[in-house]
Amino acid sequence: MHPMLQRAEAAVTRWTVGLFMPDLARQMQAEGLFEKPQAGETPEYLVVEDNGADITIFSFSGFDVLYAGFARFEFQRVLKEIGCKANLVFLRDLNRTGFHATPDNNLGGLEFYEREVREVMERLGASRNVAIGSSSGGAAALWFSTRCKMDEAIVFGAALTADGFLRPRLLLSSLLNLRQLVREPAAYFELMVVALGAWWGGRPLGKRFGNDALMDPLGAYQRNQPDHPRVTFYYGMHSPTDAWHAHMMKEFQNVRLMPLPTGRHNTPAYLKERGQLAHALQAGMSPEPKAV
Repeated sequence: MHPMLQRAEAAVTRWTVGLFMPDLARQMQAEGLFEKPQAGETPEYLVVEDNGADITIFSFSGFDVLYAGFARFEFQRVLKEIGCKANLVFLRDLNRTGFHATPDNNLGGLEFYEREVREVMERLGASRNVAIGSSSGGAAALWFSTRCKMDEAIVFGAALTADGFLRPRLLLSSLLNLRQLVREPAAYFELMVVALGAWWGGRPLGKRFGNDALMDPLGAYQRNQPDHPRVTFYYGMHSPTDAWHAHMMKEFQNVRLMPLPTGRHNTPAYLKERGQLAHALQAGMSPEPKAV
């Protein structure tokens, strides 16, 4: 992309995120995440904290909102607040391609990250491995936990299909949901922003990587029955797109759907605002489902 277009994109991004999600904008500004890396620079994409534990938690980043600056290592703070002894592994999708590109933005990202995950699993040697993620990071958590034969995945509003936010029926349902606009306006506008981000960032993936080569977490999960991870799926029950994605997995006995009384797509933020995110992660890792 031409440098002038990049600057224009960054300006629009900051304005959009600042307008609709001021708390997120302030956090990202403080963390320097609106600053893009220099040309030729490959920032850190993997952080491993070996705590000598028998459980390892892998956290996968999402697209972040509307390409809002630089991808984050997600769930770092809350995972450290949980208090359980665990090895922590954080992976971020530097190029916001849903892990389809390598950190230096070449083809073969899914294979690259799968090798990285398997190598870390072998090196840490934990008997229990858990993947977590939100939105496209939730899809990645489901994909890599299945491919790498982890024990479980905890996902929030996982986008299981590349076009899930662009289906006309779901978009129209969200757009015309005036009750949601009155009841929870932040959720209403958040979903519009996410849909725009999915259109801007998701549509080029098929052209670049080939539709047949795109991540298919639901298909992978189906093909690996019964040898697939247990899944805890949190989602906003008043979000048509998120509810549609969640219900795609209701047929599986090893999947626990956990609807939340919100229309927000960013359910980790919804839970965090209520002091419930750490509890949701703990509940997801418990043998039986627990209310949040």
